[in-house]
Amino acid sequence: MKKVIVISLLVFAAIILTSFLLVRTCSLKTRWGVGVQKSCECSGVEWTLYNQLPVDGDMKTVCIGVIKLVECYEYKNNEKVKVSC
Repeated sequence: MKKVIVISLLVFAAIILTSFLLVRTCSLKTRWGVGVQKSCECSGVEWTLYNQLPVDGDMKTVCIGVIKLVECYEYKNNEKVKVSC
């Protein structure tokens, strides 16, 4: 019985450690394109946390996997300008 509990705790700890290492905020787009926007390329599963409609507010995605590329930009005079993250 003790062996089953120890194995269960080790599996649970491994799942938590994996989630801390692999789950990251990927994209962040603010309402109406105001402020700094962030987009990325995810080599896993990208999950949307908020809707993309402007009336629903900010849109945020989470990458479960490895993030390959991150790009931050901002709109100035209706032009997309790269900024540092």
